[in-house]
Amino acid sequence: MAATILAAMNVDREVSSATVKPDGTVVAEKYCKITDVVAKDGKLSFARLDERSPWPLPPSAAPALQLMPGIANLSLYTLTIPGLPAGKYRVAMND
Repeated sequence: MAATILAAMNVDREVSSATVKPDGTVVAEKYCKITDVVAKDGKLSFARLDERSPWPLPPSAAPALQLMPGIANLSLYTLTIPGLPAGKYRVAMND
């Protein structure tokens, strides 16, 4: 019910977004700050401090997402790394 109300109120759905090039150049930061960027030996690492928190969705809420997939759009938390060649990449948080 809360998701339906928030969507109807047209709330800002973006938690934060960042764009970082593979060479470590920070291109864009919105509602976050990217620091301590290191691009070395094919790895890119950085610290990200967000100004906002995502809407909490515990694993037990998975059935609700199947019924109302739009709920996930209430917490847009994105990272873009332009210019990466096609392939598989591993993304890790907190080491």
